[in-house]
Parts: sequence; C-alpha cells; structure tokens
Amino acid sequence: MNHLVIAAGPVHTQAVLMSDHGPERLFAEPFARGPRPGDLYGVRMGPHVRGADGCVVEMGDGVSGFLTRPKGLKLQDFLSQYPEGRIVAAEVISPARPGKRARLRPASVAADAVGLMRAAPHGWVGEVARAVGSVERVTVNRADLLASLRVLFPQAEVDHHTARVPIFDHYDLREVFAEALEPVWPLACGGRVIWQPTAAGHCFDVDTAGANRRQANVQAVASVLDRVRLLNLEGLMMVGFVPDSDGQNALRDQVLQADLGLTVGRLDRLGVMAMTRARQGLAVDEVVLQPTGWGYGLRPEVTVQAACVAWQREGAARPGTRLRLHLAPSVMAAFLRAQAQNEALQAMPVVEDATVSAYDVREMTKDDMR
Repeated sequence: MNHLVIAAGPVHTQAVLMSDHGPERLFAEPFARGPRPGDLYGVRMGPHVRGADGCVVEMGDGVSGFLTRPKGLKLQDFLSQYPEGRIVAAEVISPARPGKRARLRPASVAADAVGLMRAAPHGWVGEVARAVGSVERVTVNRADLLASLRVLFPQAEVDHHTARVPIFDHYDLREVFAEALEPVWPLACGGRVIWQPTAAGHCFDVDTAGANRRQANVQAVASVLDRVRLLNLEGLMMVGFVPDSDGQNALRDQVLQADLGLTVGRLDRLGVMAMTRARQGLAVDEVVLQPTGWGYGLRPEVTVQAACVAWQREGAARPGTRLRLHLAPSVMAAFLRAQAQNEALQAMPVVEDATVSAYDVREMTKDDMR
C-alpha cells in the first residue's frame, strides 16, 4: 500500500511516500517561494536569444525567465506571435537554479500584467501530488491541508494526525531525512559509499574498506540508486567503483534495470561510470543543503525545523513540564527570521545559548520563569 505522510512544520513542510517496502521518495518544500512548476505568470517578452530555442522574459520584481518555443511552432512564427515587448501568459516548467533562469512555456490564457497571476493549484502539496500519482492513504498533521488533499487524492483515505507525538515519530520516519542526506553510507559487506554533491553534479566514491571488491560494487550500485530515488537527484552523476574488469557489464546492467530515467555511460578503465538524469521536480538536496567552505551542509532553517520538532517531542513525552529551546547563535538567527513569518513560533520559549552545538531542549527553572 502506498502511504503519503506529510509533516507540516513551523518552517517548511516535508513529506515521505511509503510502500510496503519502506520509504520510496522524500519531498521538502522550498524555503523561498519563487517561481515553481505550474505557476502562471504574465511575462513581458524580451529579445530572442541567438542560437537558443526561445526568448528571455521579464517576470516582475527584477526576475527574468526563459520562454521556450513550443514544439511544432516554427521559429519565425514564434517570433511573430511573441514579439519583444508583448505581455503574454506563461507557465513555469522548471524553477530557477543558481546560474540558471526559470524555464517557462506559453499558456493559453489571457495576460495583461507582469507578475504572478495564479500559483500552482493547491500550492506545494499539489506539486507532491503530481509527482506521486495515486496513493491509497494520505496522513497530514495540519487541518487546513485536508480539503486540498481530498481534492488531489479523491480515491485515497485522508487522515488528520492529531496526536501530540510528531507525525514522523509516529510512523518511525524520524531519521529518514537525516539518514538519506548522510555523506557516508555503510554497506553490508563492510565497505562504504561517500557522496559529495557539487554545483556541477554529484560524485559517489566506493570504498571497499578491505571487503570483496565485486560485492562492494554491487551493493554500492543499489545504495546509489536508492539515494537517487529517495532524494530525486538529477543532473550529472559520477560513480567511482573499485576497478573490476569482470564485473563491469553487470554493474551497468544493474543501473539500466532501475526505472529511474537514467542515461548511463560505460565504465572507463579507472572504474568511473557517468550517469545523467533529466529533471523531475525539485530535488531534496537543492532545498535542504547549501554551499559551505568545505562542500555542502544543512541550511540553518532545517536545523530550526528539527529543533522545533524536538521541543514538540519532549513536550509530548513530559506533559506538564515547562520546556525551553536553547539555540546556538547561528541557529537563533535563522529562528528569528522564521519567527517573523510564522506566528506559531512567537509563543515558543527560546533562548540563545553559545554553549550548545546546534540546539537543546531543557526544562525551565524557576529563575527562567521570572
């Protein structure tokens, strides 16, 4: 049975699609609104980009996008129908990324102003619904999402989680995001896979740690494919296997058999396999990770979310106890930004504490209550 569990938190919303075999895919709501797939904009046409199949457009508020030419429409006809300066309706195909504009296509509705006309139906949960298709059951912890979910999943049983225990804890999903985003994944044979996301793509390195190399390679392929599916990874991926000339074809066949839309190259003499995957919605790592001095790390907003859930968890476990969040300075700064946009956070007892590494939930003393 496919079961979609949606945890609407104080900072952003996360969701997990589960099957009888466990988690199948993770979803994370972007912290910044921005143009999303399905949004309709009234855009002002800019100049045609020589050598490209479309035009740059103004989307308002200083944001620009790229309007692609519809298939079957000749370039000359496209330029006459969408001349520079005209305002037309366009639908977002893919959101903006660092160094890349949002991509749009013409929409068959009237447009008379630059700016957002209509958000994607039902917001972010609508995007999740389009990605997962049909499910048998949906559970959410926020009542105001029930109406949208019943429209999006008319055949599913839609439940409202009302227990004090956090919804991911209730379904044993507490660590599912943290585990999927770990940079090192252990293998059953004793080896490991090291994952490094970069601005250009994803790098995976197989370390046997003394284990049988063929066994480590086979288990590493399954582990990498699991992360691609769970996190919806896309773009260029380079996997460095332990060289094993006899098992090269089997590794490539293992990847090709996965129904993930991967285009796979051959292993070279160094044991490196290149794979690419077309964009299929927003990847989880794009939402929750950010560049750091040494690579990529969790955004402070993600830590704020975890801290708030920990406070809720402790409150459910210790009813009647006055608890307070102690946040590290960097986390406190992110909390204050989130607090300005969410009234539910304004009543949460919190204090900045330079002695904690990220956050801690502690019982309030009498002095704290004064």
